[in-house]
Order: sequence, then C-alpha cells, then structure tokens
Amino acid sequence: MSAATTTAPQPFYTDAMCTIALWSNVVIVDAAGAIDTVRMGRLFDAYEKVLARPVPQVFGFCIIRPGVPVSSSEARAEATRRTKELGGGLAHVALVTEDAAAGGLLLRAAVRGYSMLTRSTKVSYHASVPDAVQALAPMVATSGSRSPAEELQHAVAAVRASFRPSSRTHRSIRS
Repeated sequence: MSAATTTAPQPFYTDAMCTIALWSNVVIVDAAGAIDTVRMGRLFDAYEKVLARPVPQVFGFCIIRPGVPVSSSEARAEATRRTKELGGGLAHVALVTEDAAAGGLLLRAAVRGYSMLTRSTKVSYHASVPDAVQALAPMVATSGSRSPAEELQHAVAAVRASFRPSSRTHRSIRS
C-alpha cells in the first residue's frame, strides 16, 4: 500500500500504564498495565479516528510488556462488541507479548478467544517487535523513501521511546 503520507506517530492517549499513538493507517499500543474497559474504549476510539481518514482499513500494532495481566471479562466483551461494530475496518492486529512465561501464554489464549468471537479481524502473535513489523509492514500505507518495514519499525520505536510507564506494579489486584 502507498496512499497515506507517513509522519511521526501522533499521541492519542497516554496514562501511567498505556500509550496509544496513531501512525499512517496503524494504531500503535504499548501496554505496561492491564487494558481495562477505559483503555479498551480509548483503543477503539483510536481505530475509529484512523478509519475516519481516507483509508480503507486500520491495523493494530499492540505490544504487551512482561507481567501484564489478561484484561477483565468486561474489557474483553467491550473489545468484541467494538470490533464487530468496525466490521472489516479493523483488518489485522499484530500482537507482541514480551512475556515468555505463563502470563504470555494466558494472554495469547485470551486474545485467541476474542478473535474467534469476532471472526472479522486477523490477529497474529509475535514474540518480538521485529517479527511483528515484518508481518504487518506489507499491509501498511506508506509513502516515504524507506521500506514499509523500516518506516513501521521507526514509528514503533518512537512510540516506545516516548512512553515512560509508571514504576508502580502492573499486576492485577487479584495477583
């Protein structure tokens, strides 16, 4: 793809545990804490904002840092409802789970359940940012002089560099 002009990622929402930025036709998320219903709502607001532009589809690039718990059933229900509302507008989400332990496995299992319920969005699972960049880059709208993978990698790195999560624990209350 090559319709949109690529620039630096635009901050959309940031709090102590999560940042969401818009870049081209991609919503980039870096989560260091649970994605609750408020954060889930902000994420889908970001998808809708990108879809309001002259792009046919939006893509998600979500990075979940180690130790982040699985979202609550309410947040997962919100994600399912909002994904269905977007229809085919949300084409693909590349999910990076940096937690290689049991927490990462639980998180991937929860997201698989979500994607089975929505059936309209492809979700790919990755252990690292470079792997997810390679998977998503061919679908991203770019117009710069670099390859789509280089541009996406640069955008993700910029979002991560600007996010300073709280030093508070990001474990859920149940932990």
